[in-house]
Amino acid sequence: MFGAAILHHLDLALTAREVHRVLKPGGRAIFTEPIRNSRVLAFLRRLIPYQAADVSPFERPLRQDEIESFASLFTRQRWRRFRLPLVPLLRLALPKSAERRVFEWDRTLLERWPRLGHFATVSVFELHKM
Repeated sequence: MFGAAILHHLDLALTAREVHRVLKPGGRAIFTEPIRNSRVLAFLRRLIPYQAADVSPFERPLRQDEIESFASLFTRQRWRRFRLPLVPLLRLALPKSAERRVFEWDRTLLERWPRLGHFATVSVFELHKM
């Protein structure tokens, strides 16, 4: 099973139970989701009250603790975080030819200093049902 940027629109507890139910033993689910662990970014989002008309009732960037809670029904979990907040800005400021280097820089920083993962804005995670 694969889901791309869908969980942040859904009731996580209900969805976790349903994903667990439909996966066969030995099955796995892979998701990629926007995440925002930074309290500073959460505070700034609250200062800007804009909300598009087509926003779903549960829609919001997830936090790592919500992903871990979602994953708790599964026997194995692993995740990787990407895209530090400066990546989109650098992609706008630099020529298209530098895009690959921006993503390499992002990966290098996150590998060298894993604690920076707290500030990453995308999480990819894999869940296994044994």
